[in-house]
Amino acid sequence: LEVRRRQTELERNRRRAERDFANHSKEQRKIVNEVSGRLDQSKKEFQDHKFKLIQKKEVDERRRIEREKMLIKLESEQKAQERKKKMEQVLKKKEEVVTAQRKKQEDALHQKQLAHLERQMRGHETKNEALLAKKVIT
Repeated sequence: LEVRRRQTELERNRRRAERDFANHSKEQRKIVNEVSGRLDQSKKEFQDHKFKLIQKKEVDERRRIEREKMLIKLESEQKAQERKKKMEQVLKKKEEVVTAQRKKQEDALHQKQLAHLERQMRGHETKNEALLAKKVIT
């Protein structure tokens, strides 16, 4: 009888332990599911955040490239304007040189013409003097 009572008590304890273990397992599964749900949510949020960061980085990179293109364009326009100014200055200097040379040539020509006229005049003066002298003599 004692053995039987002991066996039933052991059986009861075993069932209680199984039931407790089953309840405990349910609670653990519930906790595990809850934690894994939170973990999945965190993973999703992390992936979303990572995706947004990548997008932001791409947008920033595109903006930086556009900014660099604009700077390059501005620099090339600035260089073109500087080259244009230099060319204008060179042309102006060339024009000044050509004008100076032309003026020099014109002055030289005028000097030659004046010298020629002076020679002619001297020649006429001597002819006139000779004619006058001839008239005086006759």
